[in-house]
Amino acid sequence: MGSKVRNISVIIPTKNRPNDLNLLIELLGEQTILPKEVIVVDDSTDSKTKEIVNRYIKRFESLGVEVKHVRGNGEGIALARNIGFSYSTGEICLFLDDDIIINRRYIEEILKIYERFPNAIGVSGYILNFFPEFSTLRNAITKVFFGVYGTPDKCQARPLGMSYPYRLEKVINCEWLSGTNSSYRREILKIFKWDKKLKRYSLCEDKDLSYRIHKRFPNSLFITPHAKVIHKASPTGRLSDKNVIYLGTMYSTYIYFKNWKQTFRNLLTFILGMFFGYLMLRILTSNPKLVIYQIGAYFHLLKNFEKVKNGNLDFLEKIMLADKKFA
Repeated sequence: MGSKVRNISVIIPTKNRPNDLNLLIELLGEQTILPKEVIVVDDSTDSKTKEIVNRYIKRFESLGVEVKHVRGNGEGIALARNIGFSYSTGEICLFLDDDIIINRRYIEEILKIYERFPNAIGVSGYILNFFPEFSTLRNAITKVFFGVYGTPDKCQARPLGMSYPYRLEKVINCEWLSGTNSSYRREILKIFKWDKKLKRYSLCEDKDLSYRIHKRFPNSLFITPHAKVIHKASPTGRLSDKNVIYLGTMYSTYIYFKNWKQTFRNLLTFILGMFFGYLMLRILTSNPKLVIYQIGAYFHLLKNFEKVKNGNLDFLEKIMLADKKFA
């Protein structure tokens, strides 16, 4: 067990993944540096998550760590993170997905970056399996149609899409931080919030928040390869492929118009990525259903374009409710 407690809050949004959550909390208790508190924001439909959390309250209390169970509002991970922050007290707030595995020195390595770089506002660990298999063809498609591509030392946000470093070996600046594991100074989260319009699966909510911070405070976001993460991508609680494609298409469009200047170059990058890049990536999967879903998403995007552009996304609820995996 770790012995030192630091002024950092860990916030974990979760929904119906008690086993994944149990493993993550166990790993938090084995950190070389312990957080002052672990806050679980629970959107689950049963009591299993609360039972898991309650098991750790006394055990962590003996280590000097407070464990809190907080009910979410059921509207998705973006809002759950805002709720978790409102219950936190740490100088640094660390947000973790419930289905990740972290190395024993994870928190220690995150805090090292804040100490090493006084200008650091946000810090993320490195996801070892972000690229299960590096694809030259996929990389070429994203480079041509999205303007981003995988390199060893770049983490960039673009009008549509973002890059992530592979084989990262040094600490680098980023333009965005992955929501699977990201930390921010408390003061910045009093100014910037996760967008409450990005409900349910909340695709792109991490890019939206972190890129807004990057624009206001360039060179303030970092990723360290020494805080290691494996994202298990638990199948529990996932939306259907159709809904992921629909939400991804609408949310990506909304975030583009929200965060990027409408220059000719940015608009061209958006159009190429949205209407050619996405379709090419679906075709690359050799799954005709995904191609059909993408075309259907285009239909609804064009039909509701002004609504999406202005962030009026309530119409999505009616479309998604037809799918039993949306609940």
